[in-house]
Amino acid sequence: MLSCWHPSAKLRPSFSQLVESVSNIVDAMQRQVQSRMASAAAAAQYVNSADQTSPTPDVELDAGLGNSAAELTPELDPACRSTTV
Repeated sequence: MLSCWHPSAKLRPSFSQLVESVSNIVDAMQRQVQSRMASAAAAAQYVNSADQTSPTPDVELDAGLGNSAAELTPELDPACRSTTV
């Protein structure tokens, strides 16, 4: 783009040359974005496939915490119910 400001008009690019240059820049940027997206998709696929194949322990999430359903949801606990309706 700097060549557009050349002091000699004869050395400045024509409009068609500018169109070609900008098209080449846009094409290169699109290829770069597509390449990055493909890399990200491949990385995500690897992570997802690793998650699916990793062993999952059969452990109850709240085991040993003493949290019953009534403790976690007061509306189920009779002590939390209002006597007036």
